[in-house]
Amino acid sequence: MVFHISELKNDCIRVLKGKMQPEAVIRKHGDEERFYRVANNLEVEIRPTLVINMLNSFIKGEKTKEQLKEWANFITLTGAFATPNWKNDNTFRYDPMWDVLGRLSTPEIDGELTTRAAKEYITELKLIKEDF
Repeated sequence: MVFHISELKNDCIRVLKGKMQPEAVIRKHGDEERFYRVANNLEVEIRPTLVINMLNSFIKGEKTKEQLKEWANFITLTGAFATPNWKNDNTFRYDPMWDVLGRLSTPEIDGELTTRAAKEYITELKLIKEDF
């Protein structure tokens, strides 16, 4: 199977925005091992606002906690996602965002996602200072 990098990147962006399910991307692009190997070479930009949007979707009942878990797992395990200017950013300012994603992906360890927890995560994420 031939991977079309631009199509794969666009599909990863769709997942990031909650427009496509992670398993649909993997299925669409074939072999899971090969998918992850290719996806590791992508640099899809992730920002706290995108995580906030997904948490708000959960609070509104548009996404389930299981969907957020799968979404966060995809982001943390794929290797395709990177914060803005990550190669030159030594501030660690995005670490809280990665921590939230880690907690979302492991409810067995960090506790089930609740509306209260989602609101607390949003408060944490809003504290991240970004340069636009």
